[in-house]
Amino acid sequence: MMHKSVVVSAVMLVLSGCGGQAPSSPAVPAGNTQPGAAPARGAAATASVAAPVAPARGAAATVSVAAPVAPARSTSRPSSSAATKAAQDPQEVLRILQERLRRLDNVIVEYDAKVTYPKLLPGEAPMTRPQGANFTIIRVTGVRGYVKKYMRLGDRTRYEETITLIEGAAQGPDWRPETDTDITTYTPTQTEYLGLDKDGKPVRGTISDPRPLPNPEIEIALGLRCHGQTDVLTSQILAAMPMVLPDDDHVVIHANDNENYTHEWTFLRSAGYALERYHRIPPPDSAVHHEVVCGDFREVDGMIMPYSMTLTATTRLPNEVRTNMTVEATIKAYQIGRPDNSPELYNIKWPNGTPLLNRLQSASQPASQAASAPTSSPAMQTIQIRPSPGPVPKATP
Repeated sequence: MMHKSVVVSAVMLVLSGCGGQAPSSPAVPAGNTQPGAAPARGAAATASVAAPVAPARGAAATVSVAAPVAPARSTSRPSSSAATKAAQDPQEVLRILQERLRRLDNVIVEYDAKVTYPKLLPGEAPMTRPQGANFTIIRVTGVRGYVKKYMRLGDRTRYEETITLIEGAAQGPDWRPETDTDITTYTPTQTEYLGLDKDGKPVRGTISDPRPLPNPEIEIALGLRCHGQTDVLTSQILAAMPMVLPDDDHVVIHANDNENYTHEWTFLRSAGYALERYHRIPPPDSAVHHEVVCGDFREVDGMIMPYSMTLTATTRLPNEVRTNMTVEATIKAYQIGRPDNSPELYNIKWPNGTPLLNRLQSASQPASQAASAPTSSPAMQTIQIRPSPGPVPKATP
């Protein structure tokens, strides 16, 4: 019987889809907004914009992109004539946000991340194996450091991460995970995974049918997804979300999901409509919040991008706020619109000697051939926007 290890945090986080429904709000149709009329400072201007417009741990050597990256120009509060115009026109705000999504269809991001987990709760053991199960639960504590790379090309994504630091592991100072480098690719037809040990030797590889995407901090920080969602945001979904202009420098959009979580994005006009803050607000029967805060905005190839981001998961009880996990990320390089970011990079090149397991339901060929073979697997679930049954809950500062 195969023995597997399942890594979990000390506190289980609730996951759900984000695009289930757009919450109702006192939104004013865009056609009723007078062109050129800027919202008064301190007064919230709202607009319903509904025009139909049309996701690892990895070693850097795995995917080699040699072309130089243009140096980023740092600016804390960049401005542009487009941003000034958009502040007066919700339709122009929507157009700029949709253009950001379009350009981020082709993006490569390299960054460092430090993940901090809490200590074990009273009575918890660092490793447990449920009775009758063929897997072990490993509870993560202390600090982990990673070098990460995120790649996206349309409906294809690639996640790579290599662990660089382990401090405070409950299993002891000499404990290490089974794999030091994880590489995972997602395409409409299949998911591929490769794990490498600390010396770069393959530990295992798998090919499986399409699976839900993970929740990397980078995709949330770029405004591409929300926590727990399997699909990326699209221009059409963005257009269906209520938009609020609370002051001269912020744009807020929000949606509810089918588990009654509210997802709220705040974009900063003076930073070229980059995401400043994301907040996943739980329903009344839950207390787990997820927040991403972005900063150190710089210009990259005509776009303003965040160079620092922090994801925090907290449990907010009446008399206590408990931090479940914190991810602090620092961007090293963005590459936007690279012509050599090609579909071939989203199929793993298996090293010699990789123990490869083919889990494709439709597979009829040997596993060694399945990585490049098309399958008839169904596509992942699509987001559906539906009317909200109630008002948007007020976000906790």
